[in-house]
Amino acid sequence: MKIQKECPHCHKQHTIEVNESQYNDWLAGKNIQRAFPDLSADQREILMSGICPECWEEIFGEEDEEDIQEESEYNEFGIDSRTGEPFNYPPYN
Repeated sequence: MKIQKECPHCHKQHTIEVNESQYNDWLAGKNIQRAFPDLSADQREILMSGICPECWEEIFGEEDEEDIQEESEYNEFGIDSRTGEPFNYPPYN
């Protein structure tokens, strides 16, 4: 299914294609990283807030990779709390 979101900052329309079952899981409260493991962090952010990557950078600025790596922390689900990306290490496959 296709989900359309308008960025609240630039007002551009963005379309994200998702699996309907995964979308329903997310609406029911499943963690977005778990519900949509194949979507990028940018796509998940568009689903959550509508903010597109360009506007995110304009609003919040750009962090360099060193800062991100220093601040990265994996939660109990094996998800990096800074990037939203899964840590690919058993049992988090």
